[in-house]
Amino acid sequence: MKQHSEAGSLLPPPLRVISETEAAARLSLSRRCLQAYRLRGEGPAYIELGCRRIGYSIADLEAWIAARRVRSTVDAAA
Repeated sequence: MKQHSEAGSLLPPPLRVISETEAAARLSLSRRCLQAYRLRGEGPAYIELGCRRIGYSIADLEAWIAARRVRSTVDAAA
């Protein structure tokens, strides 16, 4: 179902945000591994929801996964 503003233009779909625990499970990683990636700046983009509360958009998780796709071990080493 498409959403429309009062002016009739299409609005972007609402951002679906999941918890750190849910994101780690979706990525088949431990929470600690996901936290380490975040600290090193290597993980998916995240959202600071509040004091000590982190969330991840599903779209950002999917983009991060897609960016890590390789076809061979030669590609992975580059």
